Amino acid sequence: MKKECMMRAFINAESSYDDNAYIQQYMSKKLFSMLEKYSLNTFDSIFEFGSGTGILTRLLSQLAFKRYICNDICNYKNKYTNSRIQTQIFDMEDICYMDIYNERFNLIASNACLQWLPFNKTIENLYNMLDSNGVLLIGTFGVQNLVEVRDISGVGLVYLSLDYISKYIGGLFEILQIDEEIKKLDFSHSLGVFRHLRDSGVNSLGDRLKTSWIKEYQEKYKGEISYHCIYILARKS
Repeated sequence: MKKECMMRAFINAESSYDDNAYIQQYMSKKLFSMLEKYSLNTFDSIFEFGSGTGILTRLLSQLAFKRYICNDICNYKNKYTNSRIQTQIFDMEDICYMDIYNERFNLIASNACLQWLPFNKTIENLYNMLDSNGVLLIGTFGVQNLVEVRDISGVGLVYLSLDYISKYIGGLFEILQIDEEIKKLDFSHSLGVFRHLRDSGVNSLGDRLKTSWIKEYQEKYKGEISYHCIYILARKS
């Protein structure tokens, strides 16, 4: 998918995103609970990329911190704001050229963004931006994500397996916890699925949506859609 299409889909869904991003809401709570499990609640500096409308940000802002910087590629009109949190708008693929790349953080976090980025290079960049013993908290998606939509339309991202993700991150970090699960949503009819994708901005079908896809989806999957959620908590050793 072209980056411009992705950005347009998310900007168009800004007003409807929080009410329709059921899985992203769920994942953010799971990520926050992982920090709680390991009593990780105090950080001098936090960097969150792909912060979007602030679903994860609202949770992480409950932590004790001195500095918190959020990033997103989209400049939302009504993005979540907090006087203690700074927002920087840029493409994470360009982070090596940004001043922030030379800063160091105790926590780097993100949910539902990593799948849009080159995985290996991004993980290496995050490693370089973390202080010694810094914590990495990531929510992303695996190979079965939106498998029904990709089957019908042939459109979608290329997702990585948990095994690959574990091995690559484990080569750089101490993995504290890594989990996966398949979460299914049922919208009763295929039309509900495509509305959900539009209103949450998670799929950039745009004008390419065909009536034949809606019909075929209804015949094969009814109103069901699958999300393959992956949760990562790691420490820079």
